[in-house]
Amino acid sequence: IRYPAKIPVQYIAEAPDGQLWVGGKKGIASFDPATGRYHYLDTTVVAGFNFITGLIVSHEGKLWIAQQGSLQQFNPRTAARIRYQPSLPLKAGELTDGDVTTVFEDSRGLIWVGTARGGLNCFNPATGTFSVIPAKTARATSAIAGIVEDAKGDIWVSTENGIFRYNISTKAFRPYDSTDGLPATEFTKGSASHSGKTLLFGSVNGFVIFNPDSIRDNPVKPAVYITGIKVQGESRLLPPSSKVVLSHTENSLAFDFVALNYHSPEKNQYAYKLEGIDADWVRSGSRRFANYTELSPATYVFRVKASNDDGVWNNQGASLTIVITSPWWRTWWAYLLYSLLFGAALWAFSTYRSRVLQRANRLLEQKVTERTQQVQQQKEEIELQRDNLNQALTELKVTQQHLIQKEKMASLGELTAGIAHEIQNPLNFVNNFAEVSTELVEELTEEQRKPERDPLLEAELLTDVTANLHKILAHGQRASTIVKGMVEHARSSTGDIQSVNLNTLVADCLHTSYRAQRARDNGFACALATHFDAAIGQVDLVPQEMGRALMNLFANAFYAVSERQKQAAAAYQPAVRVSTSKTSTGIEIEISDNGSGIPESIQPKIFQPFFTTKPAGQGTGLGLSLAYDIITKGHGGTLAVKSQVGQGAEFIVFLPDMPVSTT
Repeated sequence: IRYPAKIPVQYIAEAPDGQLWVGGKKGIASFDPATGRYHYLDTTVVAGFNFITGLIVSHEGKLWIAQQGSLQQFNPRTAARIRYQPSLPLKAGELTDGDVTTVFEDSRGLIWVGTARGGLNCFNPATGTFSVIPAKTARATSAIAGIVEDAKGDIWVSTENGIFRYNISTKAFRPYDSTDGLPATEFTKGSASHSGKTLLFGSVNGFVIFNPDSIRDNPVKPAVYITGIKVQGESRLLPPSSKVVLSHTENSLAFDFVALNYHSPEKNQYAYKLEGIDADWVRSGSRRFANYTELSPATYVFRVKASNDDGVWNNQGASLTIVITSPWWRTWWAYLLYSLLFGAALWAFSTYRSRVLQRANRLLEQKVTERTQQVQQQKEEIELQRDNLNQALTELKVTQQHLIQKEKMASLGELTAGIAHEIQNPLNFVNNFAEVSTELVEELTEEQRKPERDPLLEAELLTDVTANLHKILAHGQRASTIVKGMVEHARSSTGDIQSVNLNTLVADCLHTSYRAQRARDNGFACALATHFDAAIGQVDLVPQEMGRALMNLFANAFYAVSERQKQAAAAYQPAVRVSTSKTSTGIEIEISDNGSGIPESIQPKIFQPFFTTKPAGQGTGLGLSLAYDIITKGHGGTLAVKSQVGQGAEFIVFLPDMPVSTT
C-alpha cells in the first residue's frame, strides 16, 4: 500500500503509541496507520526543520531531530521545543558540534548524538547535560554515520574511518578496521540492530553485518623487551645483569624496545619513563624508542610497558638500571679531602682570629679607660649645655611670640613700606635743597669776609637761599601730611566690625602692597588687572584684620612673580589679577598671579604656621597662616588655593553673609 506524502520521506520513527513520524529535507509529519493520514508540523512549531539528518522518538514520546546546525527536542503533546547548539567558547555540558549527523536512544534512556566534527556526545535527560566520549583514536573524532546498541549494552559506532565499541561501565574503547577483518572502513548513514545479536552498518561497499558476541578480543599480555641502548650515539651490548655503568661524559642515551604480539603488531601501544627524570609515564603510541640527553651523574631506572592490539597492557614490562658515575672531584674521597682542607683552613683562621681578638681586647681596655674619662668630661659639658639649652628654649619661646607678633605687623610693614615710598620723594627734595642752601650760605659768608664786598651778589645769594628754604618748607609739610595720615590710620584701628566698601579696601591693599614691592625692588614692574563687582557695596567686617590678610595675599603674589621674573626669559611679563563677585551665599575674592606656581605635594601645608618655601631669612612662614586664621576663624569664611606648576597660583577668599566674630 502506498501512502503518498507532501514531503520526501527519508527517516521513519515509531512512537510508543504506535504512531509513526516521518521526516526529510522539507519537513516533519506524523502518520496514523489506522487512517492513513498525515499531520504536517507547521514551520512555526519546529523552526529550521529543513535538512534533517536523523529522527527518533524516545520512550517518553519526545521527538529528537538531528539537523545540519542543531539538535532539537520536540514534545508533540505540549508543543514544547528545546534547541541544543554549542556556544563560543564551548562551555561544559554543551553539545560539542552543531552539525549533527545521527541520533540514537539506548536501553537506559540515554540519547547518543553523532556529529560531523565533535565526536560522540551522550545526553543524560536526568541532568539535561551532554558529555563527550574521550577521543582515544582518530576514529572517535571522524564524522559519525551510525549508532546502535548490542545485547550487552555496549554502544557500537560507525564512522568514515572504521567502527569502534564503547563500554559505558568500564569506559573501554575498542576500534576496529580492516586489520580486524572489516571488508570496508568508510561507512555511510544507516545502521540497525536485531535484538542486539546482529548489527548492521551501511558502507560505501554495501552493508556490513556481524554478531558482536562472535568477536573475541586478544587477552594475552605481550612480552616486553629492551632490545638496545645507544650511548653518545653509539650502540652498546646489553649486559646480562640489566645494569649499565657509564662515566659522567657518557650522559646522552637512547633506548629501543619491542612488545611481542604477532596479531596486528602495528596496533601495539607503548609507554616508558626514566625514574629520576620522568614524573609519570610517557605514552609514545606505536613508537618504539626513547632519547635522553645531558643526564647528571646519578642512578636511573628505565622502564617500558606495552599493550596488545586489544589494549591489554603488560604493566610489568621491562627495566634497565643505568648508573652514571661522578667525576673524581665529586667522589667521596674528594669530598673527604675537601673537608680536611676546610678544617685546616678553619683552624688556621680561628688561631689567627684569636690572636687578633686578644690584641684588640687590650686596645679596647685602654680605649675604655680613656673613653670613660672623656664621658665624664662630656657629662659635665652636657649638663652645662642643658642649662644653656633651657635658657635658650625660654628665649626661643619669647622670640617665637615676638615672631608671631612681627608677622601680624607684616601687613602694617607693607603699608609703611608703600607710604615710605611716597615720603621718599619729598625727603629727597628736602635733602637736595638743604645741601644747595648750605653751599649758598657758605658762599655768602665767604663774600662777606672779603675786603671788597659785592652787594648785588650778596642780595642774589640771599634770594636763592630764601627760595630754597620755602621749597624745603613745602616738601617738609607734604611729608608731615603723610605721617599725620599714618597716625590717624593707626588711631582708627580699633578691631571693631565696621561697614566698609569692600572693593575700595581690596583696591587700596593691592596698590599699597604694589608700592611696597617697588620700594624693595626699584626695577620691579607688574601688570595689574582688576574686576570689581559693583553689586557688593558695603560689607560688615574688621577692616584692619581683613586688610592685613589681603596685604599678605598680595605680598605673596608679588613675591611669586618677582622671583619668576629673575629666572624667566626677557619676554616674561609679571601680572597679578584680582576680582570680586557677589554670590547667592556670600562674596568671593580671587587673587591670581602668573608666577611659578605651587607644587601639588606642598599645597596642603602652605597654611600651616612657620611653613615657607622662601630662602632662609626671607620669611617666617606666618603670613599665609595669619591670613587663613583671619578669614576662617575671624570672619567665618574659607581660603582655598588652586595652582599648577609653571602656570601660577590662585587664592580664593569666600566671606559668607553672616555676622563675624570680634575675638
